[in-house]
Amino acid sequence: LTERVSRLEIIVKLPNYHADTCLKALQNTLYDYGTEYFKTITFDNGAEFSSLSQVEGTDIYFAHPYSPWER
Repeated sequence: LTERVSRLEIIVKLPNYHADTCLKALQNTLYDYGTEYFKTITFDNGAEFSSLSQVEGTDIYFAHPYSPWER
């Protein structure tokens, strides 16, 4: 995750790229940093991000395919 204003990078090592693993890692990160720090998060349309719309407390957006400027 990259916070756009301060350019803070948050990197989490994942054992695999499954959707449930990414969901749990994101929930843990939001718990650690607080949901008020992340008002919105934009992802690409990878299969590993398919279940992230279940995250509460922050708005989740998905970039259109072949539109890297939306991320």
